[in-house]
Amino acid sequence: MKLEKNEIELIDFLYHHRLDSEIESNNFENEEIDYMKSLEGNYKEMFDFSNCYHSDDRLPKSETKIINTIYQKFTN
Repeated sequence: MKLEKNEIELIDFLYHHRLDSEIESNNFENEEIDYMKSLEGNYKEMFDFSNCYHSDDRLPKSETKIINTIYQKFTN
């Protein structure tokens, strides 16, 4: 399965947004944060980790469409 550049960029953006939010929340132990950081580079895991943003109404329709395309790639 090959991801397009725009798909990788969106996964990366959503993953880092969630990771930064979790670090700032201070609700996790260092080991948990280390695990979250270790997901970087594994795009399926990064995509799954950022799933709380996948249906966010604030996302432009173009990004929602990309998310749906990525989801289809990972589930097929």
